[in-house]
This record gives sequence, C-alpha cells and structure tokens, in this order.
Amino acid sequence: MNHAEIIARVHEARPDILLVAFGCPKQEKWIFQHYRALGVPVAIGVGGTVDFLARRIRRAPAGCGKAGLNGSSALAGTRRLFPRYARNLLYFSPPCSPSV
Repeated sequence: MNHAEIIARVHEARPDILLVAFGCPKQEKWIFQHYRALGVPVAIGVGGTVDFLARRIRRAPAGCGKAGLNGSSALAGTRRLFPRYARNLLYFSPPCSPSV
C-alpha cells in the first residue's frame, strides 16, 4: 500500500468526509497515523460495509437477523477467524456442572 499516493489522491479529491474501508483494526490504525496529513474534517472507518453494499459479501439470511444471529452467520462464513472465535467461546463460556 502506497500511503503517499493515497494521501495525494485524498488531497486532490478534497472530500469533507473520508470513508476508510481497510477492515478492522487496519483502518483505525491507518486513520490514526495519517489523519493530520489527510486534511479531511471527518474520517470514518466503515469496515466491510462497502463490501456488503457492493454485494461482494453475502448478508446473513433474513431468519438469522430476526433471531439475532447475524454474528453466527458471519462466523460460519469465515475460515480465517473461526478458530480464534471458537477458542474464545470455550474460554469465556461458563463451565458446565452436573445438577445434583
């Protein structure tokens, strides 16, 4: 990624609001490192929102949204993050103890 080129293109466009879609946490770090050089009043990290709007990433089925399971649908669709989330779930879940 050529930071100087990106900053030059932002200067040329002179936006009032800059939407950064590098993904988390990369976009937050990038905004923090370059916000002074950008000269933009507002810079917002939008993550995967642009991918959803462009239909590059499928949204969760309507039933998942109504049941509050959007996160589980996203978890099932990612191979890279599944092992981390599975370990965290096991670590933070309360231990099961048999009823007496």
